Amino acid sequence: MDTDDNSLNSFQGLIEKQRPMRPSVKSKLTMNRIVGSAMVVLPLVLIVLHFSAETWFLLGLVPFGAVLFYRSMTSLRMEARRESHPSYTKLDTKEVSYASWNPRSDISEENRFDVSCIEHAYYGRHTMEHMHYYLEETPETAIMPPVIHFIYDQNLKRRVHSVTFLDERDAEKWLESLSSLQVPLKFTAEPTSDQMTEVELLDKLLNDRDQKPFLYKRNVDRQFYNYLDRVDEEFQRAYEEGSLSKEEEEEFLQRVRAYQEKERNASAWMSVGPGWFVFLLQWGVAYYLGLEAAQGKIEAEHWLTPSIYIMGLSLLFFILVKRLRWKQILIYTIGSFINLMLASMVLELLDHSEPTAQMYVSLYGSVLLCSVLLWIPYVLIYPLKARKRD
Repeated sequence: MDTDDNSLNSFQGLIEKQRPMRPSVKSKLTMNRIVGSAMVVLPLVLIVLHFSAETWFLLGLVPFGAVLFYRSMTSLRMEARRESHPSYTKLDTKEVSYASWNPRSDISEENRFDVSCIEHAYYGRHTMEHMHYYLEETPETAIMPPVIHFIYDQNLKRRVHSVTFLDERDAEKWLESLSSLQVPLKFTAEPTSDQMTEVELLDKLLNDRDQKPFLYKRNVDRQFYNYLDRVDEEFQRAYEEGSLSKEEEEEFLQRVRAYQEKERNASAWMSVGPGWFVFLLQWGVAYYLGLEAAQGKIEAEHWLTPSIYIMGLSLLFFILVKRLRWKQILIYTIGSFINLMLASMVLELLDHSEPTAQMYVSLYGSVLLCSVLLWIPYVLIYPLKARKRD
């Protein structure tokens, strides 16, 4: 690969290293871990030492504390593992060298390859989680920061290595240097992510029908977004004219269906599905308990029996929902309270006896009593639903 002497003499080696977590974020996560553990332990201790209505309702803090502790602890552990496996990519006039670590497989790799072995360098966008952990001010593009994918030949095998940039100016410097080394540059409209394996990434880039070679100019992002606009326009025109191939049309429809499914799954309300049947069932439970109380078979003022029914119906609710979301705990709690209060008002028109009326009060009042425990059936059902989905 030939380059003129002036370019080589003025070339400066570049290195892109992983950034450490911001100290303020690490301090916040440490504090969240302490607060979360306190939210779990203190309510339990207070109930043992002094059982009362006030300490009972403090149990509602337990699931939130557990989630806060788990998430902060997971983030801190992951950062500790990242720091013990520092990643970098270095570019000079002769070769690219890098050290990388895959957190999911826990596999580290150190490798180097000649610049002359680079087939193409693809410039695009990459999905990266928790950007705010590493940047003081997160720009709009930080949701999908710039990335350069090197496709190269090594040991008679085609491979790919990706460099993600948290600062667009750094990506600009790399592209300028690659251009001076006469590395072929291409734009890709395919978004990538850390979830993809090397084989998947390589296949996605090589089969990108919208990939386009480009020459480096200043402000490469302006070039890139103009390229994306043209890709969208061409696809829209082809779709309207009906000139898409069957493969392209099927791919487009799959993306639409995946997006629609993602939107439905993201909504706690839309994901309830058959779970709404439980609220209808509550009317039958209210009518049955009212009859039992009127006949003196159960104590109308005792909340144990209504609470058992509320917890049992919550278990059925979480089983029936299409996709579990934590907000569905609130949907069940608030929905049950309003639903049973309405059922009580209607059913009292059929039976005005005092035991029946008292049972109805105990029934919707037990929803408040059980509200601090509804996370238990949720936690029990969640792994079963997740396993079935996988």
